[in-house]
Amino acid sequence: MVLILFVVIPVQAKTNILFILDGSNSMWGQIDGEAKITSAQNVLVGLLKELPADTQTGLMVYGHREEGSCEDIEVLSEIGESNIDTLTNKINTLQPRGKTPIAGALQKSLGVLSKYEDDNNNVVLISDGIESCNGDTCAAAKALADAGINARVHVVGFDVGAEEREQLKCIPEMGNGKYFSAANAAELKLAAAEVKEVAVAEPPPPPPPQPVIWLEDNFEGEDLAEHWEIINPDPDNYIVENGELLVISSKVASFTAENIGNFIRLNKDLPKGDWRATIKLNIDFQTQTERVFFGLYDDKENSIINQLWSEYGPSYSGGDWWRLMAARTKMLKGEVTNSQAEIWHSARNRGQADGINTSMAMAQPILVRFEKKGRTYISAIKLEGVEEPKWIDLPELKLLRQKGNLAFGVFQASQGAGETTLTVDWIKIESIE
Repeated sequence: MVLILFVVIPVQAKTNILFILDGSNSMWGQIDGEAKITSAQNVLVGLLKELPADTQTGLMVYGHREEGSCEDIEVLSEIGESNIDTLTNKINTLQPRGKTPIAGALQKSLGVLSKYEDDNNNVVLISDGIESCNGDTCAAAKALADAGINARVHVVGFDVGAEEREQLKCIPEMGNGKYFSAANAAELKLAAAEVKEVAVAEPPPPPPPQPVIWLEDNFEGEDLAEHWEIINPDPDNYIVENGELLVISSKVASFTAENIGNFIRLNKDLPKGDWRATIKLNIDFQTQTERVFFGLYDDKENSIINQLWSEYGPSYSGGDWWRLMAARTKMLKGEVTNSQAEIWHSARNRGQADGINTSMAMAQPILVRFEKKGRTYISAIKLEGVEEPKWIDLPELKLLRQKGNLAFGVFQASQGAGETTLTVDWIKIESIE
């Protein structure tokens, strides 16, 4: 038997740099007896020679042909089109004449770089002044950075004043790039070296998707909002008041019997794609048979439910211990997948307490988080009353096709003495884009 191993080597993205050189009339200004355009030409040619061999470059210039035109923007070399000698000749023959249409140049850059959306794309602007054609340079830089072509916009401010510097800095701030300052030819050469290091480096990975609030219910008003439905309603045992939902349970019930009173379920479709639902609640433990639940429910044979309940027992050192338990149950066509974990223990977490409500009150309120990531469903519990609150993850479950909708409530798993009050402060559903 011959074993053949295939090794996949990741391909590093190519680096492209589009240089935008200021060819406006102000570049004739002198520093230490040398025109700024001459200093910029010398430094840019030197930088081209020092770039890694696999770096592709392009050149754009503005203000070099007409004195008063805001349309005087020219791509002298597309990305990778010219060799160093050709670029050097084009750079060294530039004659500054006109205005400073920076925003227009940045807008035109998008067309130059859009063919290379999978590469590491950089725009490097070398300028001694600010926009003079009423363009919005900040918006143009942001549009370029947000265009989905992995572009960063860097600026070298050459012999600019404080006010001009602040305006130029907006461009890299909005364009995910960096700003470099140079007061003379020597500093311009140093700035060019820094530009090379930044541009050829791999850009940082994009930030993870940020959740967007899709629904938030703080239970204001005098009744449940329209986006909830109540299965098996019992108006005498729930109320919305003072920014809370209170539900009382004293009857034995179960999901399979479909007899849970005041079973509250969302009546609008959850966000498409990934989402996260979180509930903040308090439980008045009385019966030790109560079950508080939060999860997806379709019918008695199809659901993913997170449940909380309490247990107690005698301690070897005297008194009793209490603990909070959590379970995740997936029901798919009547087949059950189940797991459970201890979330909190009175003896291990706080020392023994006089009773379960005294003990559990120390750990509350409780946050329960239920999240969909692709086909994986993730749950976690956080006890906000403990000294160091943290999310406690429960085992993941998978579901190929989402069934049902978000639901929550409380019931008694078996007959016990007393009743249980569930207080819900809020529920938040976020879309993870």
